[in-house]
Amino acid sequence: ICPSWTDLTLNSGFTTADSNYGGRNKLGYCKIGDIVYLAGGVGITDYQGSAVVSQLPSGYRPATNHYYIVAVTGSRVARVYVHSGGNITVEWIRNISDGSDETGEVSWIDLSTWFTVA
Repeated sequence: ICPSWTDLTLNSGFTTADSNYGGRNKLGYCKIGDIVYLAGGVGITDYQGSAVVSQLPSGYRPATNHYYIVAVTGSRVARVYVHSGGNITVEWIRNISDGSDETGEVSWIDLSTWFTVA
């Protein structure tokens, strides 16, 4: 969809996912008009609660905080948000079967989404 992508630098504790998510292996972004696309997945070595994955530069941040639910390895889901200040945060990870909080190692989280910029 995008002619070129820019890879994001991951914060400590995060790794590139083992497979392609949103058509990309590395987490990256691009912009077409007023829409920013994120694509790619990450892993977490020891998830213990809300954690900032990476930061988007000025000009690529949402007009308001952008919240969304994503797939996670092992029948889990995560709530992620992209802050209007640029932080991409995994807010929580939950088990689908009983809603319990999940911690520890996570093989992959698909962070693919899109949003409009200010």
